[in-house]
Amino acid sequence: MRHPDKRDLIAARKLTTSFNFYASWWAGWIMEDIQNNILQIVKQRAEHDH
Repeated sequence: MRHPDKRDLIAARKLTTSFNFYASWWAGWIMEDIQNNILQIVKQRAEHDH
């Protein structure tokens, strides 16, 4: 049984490019940063709700 306060955040990405080697690296770095920001927002909201 799931805990009522548990939240899941799932993010998937796929990058297909012929630009250059760095495009995939940059996309991964940017997506990781965005996901971390989303997690911080969710954490702050959850902490303020209790």
